[in-house]
Amino acid sequence: MIKLRAPGRKAIKVSPIRPSAAEESAYRARLNRMIDTMHSSVMVHVQSAWKDAGLAMDADPHAVLKRAMAKLGVQWQKTFDSESKNIAEAFANGAMRHGDLAFTSALRKSGFSVKFQTDAEVSKALDSAVGENIKLIKSIPQEYMDRVSKGIRESIDNGRNMGQLTKDLQNIHGMTKRRAALIARDQNNKATALIHRVRQRQVGITRAQWVHTVASVHPREEHAAWSDSGETYDINEGMYSDEDGEFVWPGTPINCGCISMSIVPGSEED
Repeated sequence: MIKLRAPGRKAIKVSPIRPSAAEESAYRARLNRMIDTMHSSVMVHVQSAWKDAGLAMDADPHAVLKRAMAKLGVQWQKTFDSESKNIAEAFANGAMRHGDLAFTSALRKSGFSVKFQTDAEVSKALDSAVGENIKLIKSIPQEYMDRVSKGIRESIDNGRNMGQLTKDLQNIHGMTKRRAALIARDQNNKATALIHRVRQRQVGITRAQWVHTVASVHPREEHAAWSDSGETYDINEGMYSDEDGEFVWPGTPINCGCISMSIVPGSEED
């Protein structure tokens, strides 16, 4: 692919690329639908097992509910496992399409015409993004079931009724959906940043400016300072973070909503 150079001596800064809010929303919605269905199934079976344990005078409620949860855990783990690849691939491909279109448009506005192709380097980045998302999606039912099982044990041990257990499980349901939202937001930032970095290298961009945005859920003073001072970084190395103790790129630390402003080198840099 052509290596871009500014027509004059000075470098040109290209508008930064932001992650797609639509892709994040679609990803979160798919996870939420599965979580809602799983929770509804669990509530039906827990209520039934709770009733069975109460009706059977010699039944051990721990054993009855443990069997019910073990069966549900296997069932829902299989469901999330089977859906994880489709969800992850759809998300990663959507993030790539959005990033490519946005970067192409930004470059065109700066006077450059580029057409991106999917090559080995991009495929590797996509595979990395898909693999990470599959792992996170598969972790959702296990974490949910562990919390539900713990809630059930505590309810039985403390003599609580089904009404209180229902409230406890609703709280766990909410926690699980909040984690899904975090996964969608954080992975959208990471996947967009990863693929964008590949595209920057492909067109000969070696430096970029760190841009802090209000999209950062928990703003880091360090990131804001880099942005305010116009700090630039090497595309291949990133910025060294004293806070993290390693090199980082915009959008890659957890909950980081920062973005990258590409710098097309001028003849002075040659």
